[in-house]
Amino acid sequence: DSSVSGADNSSDLVADNTTYVVEEPQIRCNISSAPDLVMGGLQTSRTSYGVHIPVEVYHGYPEIVNGVLWSECVDSVFKSNAEEDKTISWQYFAAAAGYMRYYPSTEWPVPPELFGADLYDGRRRQWYTRGSTLPKDIVILMDRSGSMHGQTFSIMKFSVKTLINTLGEDDFVNVAVFNNTVSWVLNCSDSSSSPSPS
Repeated sequence: DSSVSGADNSSDLVADNTTYVVEEPQIRCNISSAPDLVMGGLQTSRTSYGVHIPVEVYHGYPEIVNGVLWSECVDSVFKSNAEEDKTISWQYFAAAAGYMRYYPSTEWPVPPELFGADLYDGRRRQWYTRGSTLPKDIVILMDRSGSMHGQTFSIMKFSVKTLINTLGEDDFVNVAVFNNTVSWVLNCSDSSSSPSPS
């Protein structure tokens, strides 16, 4: 749940071959902001960037510290994009490690219904998943023979639902159930895959 304002934060890093220490004030900085018309009047700063680290990711891990420092190069790209197109609102860069860099910077909003718990994770957003995976064509086979009943059948149904819920609008899926014969769950006239529900 941390925000970093875009000053040089490398001077307070301490290395001892494996451990990097980032002082807490470097992670949470006060930024001077002003109402931004492009952002609907939200208080932002177009002179600094922000870094968001999910609550379940420790901000002191070397992978996170080094990744945040390594990704500073995108800040100039963000600013250049905003100068070329004045209508651009948010720009994001998220890494598989969990940190997310964004521009312009702002105090990170936490929905009031979460009582101060920041559960945002860029890796779980559609803009991230669609950009990090290719469209998929999937056929799921479900065994409904006599051995599939009770807990085993429940686990299979749960697994299939979980898999289907990870698919996006560019993915195609169909489900076939079989024992002695095969039948399609999605009744397509040509038995081919259908666009996944989003």
